[in-house]
Amino acid sequence: MAIDSQQFRLLVVRPVLYQLDPEIRYSPVAEELLMFTVAHESDMGRYLKQLGGGPALSVFMIEKPTFNWLFNSVLTRPAEPKVNWPNIRLKVHDITTKGTHDETIWNLQFATAIARLRYFVVKEPLPATTSAQALGDYWGRNYQTTNDPKKIREAIRDYLRYIKQ
Repeated sequence: MAIDSQQFRLLVVRPVLYQLDPEIRYSPVAEELLMFTVAHESDMGRYLKQLGGGPALSVFMIEKPTFNWLFNSVLTRPAEPKVNWPNIRLKVHDITTKGTHDETIWNLQFATAIARLRYFVVKEPLPATTSAQALGDYWGRNYQTTNDPKKIREAIRDYLRYIKQ
């Protein structure tokens, strides 16, 4: 059983993106990219732990090394001319209660903030459009990272199934 995509968007994703703004600017593309990611990574919230014994957790299937890098390294950076890391850190800490990888299983807002942070640290700008293909290509390069055309097609299929029904 999947999470209702409209409720997830309105009650989890959008409020988190608004909370992170203006340090991490809200955009409809960022919102759609997170919806794309959760639709594929966990079958829209059906799974909270990677199948087959893999290490990924949460509706975004965040692996522990990625989580540790983002939470313990990226979020501890000093302010930069274009990025106020201390303010981002405070905003993420406002969402979490423990700041652990395991918390991403049950704290949907925290998992969403970590997933948004994962995309935020990518040097490539967000796609210019919210087309399924643009989102899939971006996800393949920057979240899934192997840029495997078969996985991108599967991700687009899941996105269309759960989000663009």
